[in-house]
This record gives sequence, C-alpha cells and structure tokens, in this order.
Amino acid sequence: MTVFTPEQVQEMKIDRVERYKRLNEFIEKGQVLFAGSSLMEQFPINELLLNYELPYKVYNRGVSGFTTIELLENIEPCILDLEPKVLFLNIGTNDLNGETYDIDGLYQNFSKIISIIKDKLPETTIYLMAYYPVKEEILQQKTTPIRYRTNKRIDEANEKVVQRIAKENDLHYIDVNEGLRDKNGEQIEAFTVDGVHMYANGYMEVLKRLLPILESIQL
Repeated sequence: MTVFTPEQVQEMKIDRVERYKRLNEFIEKGQVLFAGSSLMEQFPINELLLNYELPYKVYNRGVSGFTTIELLENIEPCILDLEPKVLFLNIGTNDLNGETYDIDGLYQNFSKIISIIKDKLPETTIYLMAYYPVKEEILQQKTTPIRYRTNKRIDEANEKVVQRIAKENDLHYIDVNEGLRDKNGEQIEAFTVDGVHMYANGYMEVLKRLLPILESIQL
C-alpha cells in the first residue's frame, strides 16, 4: 500500500476541497449530506443506495485525513454551502492519532463545528455517528501515528465526545459498531482494508443500520 509524505497528504486534502467547491456549483441544496473524514469519503453511499428508491439526493463531502480543526477551516464547502436538510457527520478519528491525544481539544473543536452548523443551518437535522472500531493488530505494524489509534481510545472518544455532544445539543447519536466488531471487539477482518478503513461489505453493514433512518426522511 502506498505511503504518502505529510506534504503529499496535505496537497491531496487541498485538492479534494477544491474539487468540492467546484462540484457544489451543481448540487441541489436541501438534500442529505454525509460529511467528515476518510470514514465518510470512502463510504460508497451512492452506489450502495442504487438498490433502494429514496426520494432525495445524497451527497458525500468526506475528506481523507481531515481533523476537526481542518473541517472547521473548510466547513463552508464541506457542509454549509450545501445547506443540507439532513446531515450525517463522522469527524474526529484523526484527532486520535499519535502517542498522546487531546480529548478536551477534540471535544472543543467538535463542539465548535456543531455550534456553527446550528447557527447557520438551524433547520438541519444532525446525526452524529460513532467512530468505527479498528483492527489493532494491523495498526500496530504501521510506522505512522495511526498505529496509536486503539479501540479503547475510540470507545472513550465515542462516550466522552460524540455521545456527550449529541446529548448536550439534543442531536441524534448513531452507533452501528455492533455489526462491525468481532468477538474481541475489533473490526471484523473480512471488512478491513488497512485496520481502519473498510471494504464495501463493511459499509453495507453500516448502511443496513442506517436504512430505517434514511427511509424515514421526508424533505
């Protein structure tokens, strides 16, 4: 698997955001949006939804590598410019990388994101998605800061950040992790690409649990 330098990763983020800015000129506002980091960008939501007839459009504005700070800096092209009626958000797992991480900083940045969305888009229904489990055995073999991302950290951040913010802001919290975990609580091996990201079969398990919500949406 190709390993990119930090400079190359940053260039790819900038390019992805620029592409979204151009693409946003042609979207229909007031639809359904999936936004966040690579866990959203790699979610093949539109292809998986081809088997279902839903009466609205679904857009994906995930950016691989994004932290909460980077989403704050690019919240217009990734969220606000689309003026979604319904937003599914998964952001913050990249804040968990590194030997140590700042859970308070993650909470503060995530809270700012929600505050801006609620202020600018008061009619938007927001669903906060729990961070997915990882396959630690694979991650521990890596040399990048992602090797420090553990299921313990993920569970802690889900409880003390995502779930807390959902409760404080009267938002919906979605945890689909039961269908993604093996008997040891790690990401099911058949789903995993690299210990973090998933193949389509993993995302299909996510979609199965999102379908009741998606099918109930009326714009």
